[in-house]
Amino acid sequence: KKTVVLAHEQKYLSDEIFSRLYQAGIQVFQKIYGKYLFPLVSVLIPTYNRCDLFSLALKSVLEQDYPNLEIIVSDDGTNDETEKYIQPYLKDKKLNITYKHHKNFTFEKNWLWLLENFHGEYFNFLMDDDLFAPNKISRMVSGYIINPNVSLVTSYRQFIDINGKYIMSAAPLADEDTIFDGKYIIKKTLYSLSNFIGEPTTVLLHKSAKSIMQGYVQENSAIIDLKTSLKILEKGDLLYIREPLSFFRIHDNQDQNSIERTIDGRYHFLKVFSEYTKNEQYLSRKEAGKIACELIVPSCMETLALFCKLLKMRIIGM
Repeated sequence: KKTVVLAHEQKYLSDEIFSRLYQAGIQVFQKIYGKYLFPLVSVLIPTYNRCDLFSLALKSVLEQDYPNLEIIVSDDGTNDETEKYIQPYLKDKKLNITYKHHKNFTFEKNWLWLLENFHGEYFNFLMDDDLFAPNKISRMVSGYIINPNVSLVTSYRQFIDINGKYIMSAAPLADEDTIFDGKYIIKKTLYSLSNFIGEPTTVLLHKSAKSIMQGYVQENSAIIDLKTSLKILEKGDLLYIREPLSFFRIHDNQDQNSIERTIDGRYHFLKVFSEYTKNEQYLSRKEAGKIACELIVPSCMETLALFCKLLKMRIIGM
């Protein structure tokens, strides 16, 4: 076909108007055809008696600019508030939300049910008190597609308080988007004895990580997320996105704040350290010894003090 365009001294459309039309066209195209062009991403939300915060978490998923999502919610709460709240959303089939209320589920059963029932090429847990940035999923899926050697995609995460206000966060891993060698990240984790890769809300995982995470959930480990990330990084690189794509809420009712969870977390971190120091490709014996003296021993003493405090509380409570 031939098209004839009359010459004109001035543009029919200004650059600004043309840009708006172009972007609007992309959005319409993605809305109609996105589910056929982009890999399905499953957002897995375990929730327990926190309908007020859950509603904010769910909203942050519904506001994603990624066009092909499924949302799976497993509720092990003892009340029906969340179930009542989510009903209007379940009626809209376009939202692709699955909800189950398991009143008798433990934490482990809740997570295992979610892992057994998602269908996505990628999956991302969202804790019911955390939030996604609107472009989190699209940025991270792009990271996987553009970088085939990347096995794990994470990002900077911003800490927020119970009211959603920003509070001081950890320093970023890099000042710009960076691909790190997986073994380097494992070594850095062992040196710091901290999880700077990110909590479950922060990391987008490929479906091949499903069986790895299931094994650690069954162990009832307090650091399921970190163990899964490290195992993945044994065979691939890490893409770190400098932009804050998730928001980790700090508040008094977090499980991490309990003494039991703190003790469990430190115990499992020591197990991770012990496992990886058996292989000198991560740490030499000299390096492991130095870390043991400077970090492990003080950590063990703190853990013992916490255990004595917990024991005392339970005896007094009896």
